Amino acid sequence: MPVHPAHTRDIARLFAGRQTVSIKEAAEALSVSRENINRRIDEGVFISFKVGGRRVIQVASIRRTLADTVGLPRSAKPRSVQENSAPTA
Repeated sequence: MPVHPAHTRDIARLFAGRQTVSIKEAAEALSVSRENINRRIDEGVFISFKVGGRRVIQVASIRRTLADTVGLPRSAKPRSVQENSAPTA
């Protein structure tokens, strides 16, 4: 689920102070379909549970996924590429 690093700041602001969000809220915030969110729940990527008849997702699991997904800045290159690219004379 690719998410642009700048978009993560908007998500952090949107979910500030919240422990859980609905599937619809998560889908809208991440700009993905509800089916995509449900797939991530089924895969165990997002932690969810039911409150009454409503399924909610732990915001912490969304933040963890974003941190793992975004990780490096877009301009960063893997170390192996940097080490192997010696200047030619």
